[in-house]
Amino acid sequence: MSEQSSSHRKMEQRFCYCGKGTVRRTSWTDRNLGRRFLSCKSPKEKGGCNFFLSADPPMYGRSVQIIPGLLR
Repeated sequence: MSEQSSSHRKMEQRFCYCGKGTVRRTSWTDRNLGRRFLSCKSPKEKGGCNFFLSADPPMYGRSVQIIPGLLR
């Protein structure tokens, strides 16, 4: 098993504050385009919590400026 797949598995096994578990998501906002993060499986309206954990390092300023334009 590769080190990368092992770290992904550990990332997905985390539990959120309410104990319902986490799901890996991808941001599509201009500021964090393509960055992965973990959040609570349940929406707050359905008893979930505000758990958030970034899975990717921050993007460089120039990337934040250029990437959204490439996808339009």
